[in-house]
Amino acid sequence: SPSEPLTDSAWESEVELPCNLEDALLRMQNCEALRDILGANFLRAFGEVKVLEYATYQRVISSWEREHLQLHV
Repeated sequence: SPSEPLTDSAWESEVELPCNLEDALLRMQNCEALRDILGANFLRAFGEVKVLEYATYQRVISSWEREHLQLHV
C-alpha cells in the first residue's frame, strides 16, 4: 500500500534513495517485496539487461567529457 502523500520536504524522510544505477540495481535485486510482486525471473532478467546497458554506457565518452577533459589528457 502506498504511504500518505508528503506535506513537507522529502529531505526529512527516513527513506534514502540510491545515488547511482549500480546501487539501485543491487537494492532492486535484493528486495524480497519486489521479488514477490514481479517474480524472481523477471527481476533477474531486468537486472541483467540494466547491468549490460550500464556497462555499455560506461564505455562511451560523452560530449561533456570530450569538451572538458580532452585538454587535460
